[in-house]
Parts: sequence; C-alpha cells; structure tokens
Amino acid sequence: MTRYTAHTDTGTADAAALSEARETLEQAVQLRLARLFTWNERCRARTRAWDSRIADALNCAGDYGLAEYLAAGPELLGDWLDAWDVGNRPRAAALIAAAVDCRRAGLTRPLPRALLNSLHEAYLYERGGSRLRPEALEEAWSWATRQRRATTSLLVPVGGLDVADGPVDVFDYLVDTSQIQATPETQVPERVFSAVLPLADASEAGRLASTAHDYGLYAIGAQAYSRAHQEYMTHLGALHPKTLTSQSSLAVMLRQLGRLAEAEQCARTAVEAMASVHGADHPETLTAGNYHATCLFDLGRLEEAEAGHRAVLAARLHVMGPEHPNTLSSHADLALVLCEMGRLQEAEAQHRIALDTRIRLLGPEHPDTLSSRSSFAGLLRRLGRLEEAEQEHAAVLEARRRTLGDEHPKTLTSRANRASLLRRLGRLEEAEQEHAAVLEARRRTLGDEHPKTLTSRNNLALVLRDLGRLEQVEQEHRAILRARVRALGPDHPKTRISRMHLASVLRDLEREDDLDAI
Repeated sequence: MTRYTAHTDTGTADAAALSEARETLEQAVQLRLARLFTWNERCRARTRAWDSRIADALNCAGDYGLAEYLAAGPELLGDWLDAWDVGNRPRAAALIAAAVDCRRAGLTRPLPRALLNSLHEAYLYERGGSRLRPEALEEAWSWATRQRRATTSLLVPVGGLDVADGPVDVFDYLVDTSQIQATPETQVPERVFSAVLPLADASEAGRLASTAHDYGLYAIGAQAYSRAHQEYMTHLGALHPKTLTSQSSLAVMLRQLGRLAEAEQCARTAVEAMASVHGADHPETLTAGNYHATCLFDLGRLEEAEAGHRAVLAARLHVMGPEHPNTLSSHADLALVLCEMGRLQEAEAQHRIALDTRIRLLGPEHPDTLSSRSSFAGLLRRLGRLEEAEQEHAAVLEARRRTLGDEHPKTLTSRANRASLLRRLGRLEEAEQEHAAVLEARRRTLGDEHPKTLTSRNNLALVLRDLGRLEQVEQEHRAILRARVRALGPDHPKTRISRMHLASVLRDLEREDDLDAI
C-alpha cells in the first residue's frame, strides 16, 4: 500500500494515476495488520488446520506471514515454472530445483551457493541444456534471490550476508508443493544425496537415510545412517537413545543391502543396549527386536526367528494393542516365518489378521497393505491356489509400479513373484522374460551377489530347466551355489536349495557320478 500512498514524485506518466489511487485510499478506513501472526492468532488459525493449505502455512509461520505464504506461494511457484521456458531464466530455475531437492532429501541447513552451483547443471541438462538458451550464472542468482512480496523470494539470502557470497534458503511453499506433487519419476536423484551427505549433521543424516530408504537407495541410506550413528556415538555416547535408534536403523539398511551377518550383529547389539536403557517392553526395544528376528529369518535360523517374533508380538499386543501398525507388522513377519517352516494354516491365520485389519484401517493400496497382500499371495501359491495368487501379485505389481516406479526394490519383488507364478502356470516364455528383466535390474541396482540377485538367477534357471536348456542351467546353478556359499554360508537353507537344484539337473543330464563333488 505504501507505494500508492507515499507522496513521492515519480516523474513518470503514471503520476496522475498514482495520485488518483492515493486520493481513493485516503478516504478508506485503514486497518494495519502485522506481517507475522501473534501467538493467539496462530492458535485461532489452528482451528482451521484441517485445510492443508493453512496447516502448511502455519508450519512456516515463524518465518513468513500466513497471507504471505498463501498469496506469494502460488505466484512464486508460477515464476519458477515459467523460468524454465526457452530464453527466460532456465539456469535460475535449475538452481531453485537443486535447492528444493536438497530440502526434500532431508538437508535443513542454509544451502551453500557452491553446492547449488555444482548440482544445478544436471537439472539444466535434463531439461534441454544449451537449447534452453540459459542466462549467465550471476544473472540467474540475481533473479532467483530478488525480493518479490514482503520478505519472500524464490531463494532467500540467509543472515543478511552479501548476496553474491552467502548461503540461501528456499521458499517453503516450493518444497511443500514439489513434495505433494512428487511421482516416482520426480524423486530426488541419488546424486543429490551423495552431494549433501558430507554437509549433514547427525539429525540431517538420519532424515537423508530415511528418505533414501523410501526410494530404495539402500547404499546411500546405509552411508547416511552410519554417519548419523558415528556422530551420535561421538557427541552423545553409546547408550544415548538417538545413538541406539540410529544403530537399529542401520541394521535395517544393512539387511536391505544383503549384508545379513552384519545386520544381525548390529540389530542384536541394539536390542541388548535398548533393553538395558529403556526396558524390554519399550516400543524402541521392540522395534529393534523385530528387526533382529527378521535378520535371523534371512539367515535361515527359523526357530530363533519364530521365537523372536512371537516375543515381540506378545509384548506389542500388551503395550500397543491389537490394531497398532507395529503389532500388525509383527503378525505379518511371524506369518512369513511360519510359511517358510511349512506351517501354512498357522501362517494363514497370522496373515489374515494383518491383511484384514490393514485393508480396513489403511485401504487396499497403502504400502503396508500391499506388503500384506504380496505375502498372502505367496501363501496362496504354497496352498496351490495359483490363479488367485497370480491375480493378487499382478494387482500389487500394478499398484507398486504406479506409486514407487518400475525399479524400486519392492516393485521388482512383485514382478519376480508374479513371474514365479507364471512359471507354475506353464506360461514359460512370459516367465523367462520377466525373470530376465528383474535379474538385469537387480544386478544393476544391488550387485551380482546380493541375496535377491541370486534369487533372481535361481528363478530364471528354473524356467530355463523347464524349457529344456539343461547345460545352461547346470552352469547357472553351479555359479549360484558358489555365490551363495560366499554370501550366506554353506549351511543356509537357500544354499542347500542350490545344491538340490544342481543335483537334480545333473541327474537329468545322467551325470550321477558328479553328485559327490557338490
């Protein structure tokens, strides 16, 4: 309003129009509102926080006024999106995109300009590079940090430092909108995690790791949790709750990487320490205990895994109740163990508890529900209900592709599960094609000797055997057996299965004399 009411000679042709506007405004009753809400005003606004726009604005109310966030946000978002146009401000748009993704990854501190300078080129290249006619870097920074409404700008210089040198923040509305509209194709690139991790403190490293886990980027997630754990160990001590939680989370990531012995040891240490600090029935202790039991399952120690999951389930039922998400996870995890032990009716009962409750509380396509549906489809396969199992695996696969993307580890698991059903149904060419695609993706994302990669090689070999390509199958089973001995040990159940498969192929080839060598 000041620009209309101030008595300043503009020296332009607009002077008359400004004078008329000033005269009109001088006749109005002026109510001056502070840019930032008071504490009482924020409390009243929270009664309307069911509106996600107001809730988001309140989360940023310490830095921006609510009206500033709600009004300037869409305008600045439009400026950013328009900046990508050819010859407009595409380099500035790329700098902003890099800043937004640093925030989405989990880095909360002011962002060094050198970091954004190094990251933005990839965003610019992906949009067209030189074909966009990008402006000079200095010009891009000047435009991106130019003040627009009140205190807002797309990138906000921090601490009153020189605009050319100091770190920047990014307007929260841009981050919030990008996250709400995110799809598997617009997830934060792995290069961003790698670039920001060296800057992160323990808390930020934990957020980076959690986001990376959700994306299926397990290697960078393990690095981030390891960094968080070491930072907490150094500054807080081995028995601080944050140290113990980070250790338990690191065990989860190590398991996803196939480093099963390390994961089991890490989880066991966390459980013992948490029990001494929190008590055996504390939710954090029970979470760590569940991770440990899952590691035992992966290592083929099924009786120990069953005992561990039953103990955690009993405690969670008592402490959290029958419908808590963690209690349902315990039912589902116990069902997997029972299924592997061949106790299918007991497994079905546990699966039903988790699946039915998750569908009722969360809906059919919540990630937890999809996990239950996938596991239950595996049970249907063991029960011989192949058509039902294939249909359920196909539905879960479609949902995971849509929500997670084609190469997320969970999507690949669903694809592999469905391919195994196709083999059982006699649709061998389809099964071969699907298993080969999953194997290629797992080799690229997980490595040649990850347990899941070896499972894919085994699944493909089984299809090739059904197709009669026995010499190729023998070579593949020998390679899988050697890799499983190295990765899992000679007595793991999956290693024994590989020996069995190799022996069966040798018999088909009428080479019984070679059996003693395996």
